[in-house]
Amino acid sequence: MAAFSYSNKILCFGELLLRLSPTGHERIEQTANLQVLFDGAEAMVAIDLAHQGDNVAYASCISDNRLGDRCLTNLLAAGVDVTRVTRGPGRMGVIYFERGSGIRRSSVLYDREYTPMSLLKREDFDWDSLLNGVDAFYFTGVLPAISPELSKAVEDALIACKGRGVKTFCDLNYRPRMWDRALAHESWERLLPYIDVCIASDQDIWSLFPRPNINPDHTSTFGFLDYYQDIALELCDRYQCEAVAIQIRSTAASGIGRWRGLLVREGETTLSTSREVLNDEHSGCGDSFAAGVIHGVRNEWKSSTIINYALTSSALKSTIPGSINHLSSEEIVAAAGSQLSIVDY
Repeated sequence: MAAFSYSNKILCFGELLLRLSPTGHERIEQTANLQVLFDGAEAMVAIDLAHQGDNVAYASCISDNRLGDRCLTNLLAAGVDVTRVTRGPGRMGVIYFERGSGIRRSSVLYDREYTPMSLLKREDFDWDSLLNGVDAFYFTGVLPAISPELSKAVEDALIACKGRGVKTFCDLNYRPRMWDRALAHESWERLLPYIDVCIASDQDIWSLFPRPNINPDHTSTFGFLDYYQDIALELCDRYQCEAVAIQIRSTAASGIGRWRGLLVREGETTLSTSREVLNDEHSGCGDSFAAGVIHGVRNEWKSSTIINYALTSSALKSTIPGSINHLSSEEIVAAAGSQLSIVDY
């Protein structure tokens, strides 16, 4: 494991979850076995970044039981600094993840109430201490959706980051099963003015920033590139975001989707090449896209390199079981130069 210094870290703030998945592409109703894996958007991004050579810390509160121990082992094995993780009594939050196949999309069931993280208050977080040695901060929209107290804690963290000159990254990561759309939009209206780099999926955009007579879905999304660009430019202008990156993912009855990335930065729009992706293991692909954007921005790459790297990272993740992208930066860079098609047209 690499020996990291305490300075120049990116801090990922979120909740780590237990993930139970049926074997292969089975459904919960039929499976006799559930794989034990781990999830949680911010933790997955932390691990992905560590695999890419970044200096990463994770902040959370994890159950003080053997499952919590195993969670920490996964983070430590990747080289993530867990000194900002606290432990508390209570259960691990659980997600049941069914892998999709062909025209059947993946499905998620949540069971995450009354976890140690969900019971924390905003005053439980000492941001002067948590941000010590940190130069970048990352969270997703899942976190403020957990509870009003965590939403306030995120706002406190962002205010503290601005006061310290810490660059802030977020993924909108809208989960309709976790909170109401109007409340999510209201929360982002409050949080986005503190965000430097905003990351989103196409579904996040059409859910949170709808426009009259514009109705994308998972099959027609590539026909709305101008809409995504307009929203990204609007977010940069209205909230003074430095950059907005959007992942656009189309699906088809064949089970082969086309994915593309869009990056608006310094008033200019850059599109990645499109990638063909099988509907196999999409859990964690959005997190891999986010990690790719963060890695590229922090390394001061040009826009075209950032968005193609992030999109390739996400597409590669779809080939790996679980939610973690077990790939180095060098492997992603090598794959980004390949334009092989799944189908010979």
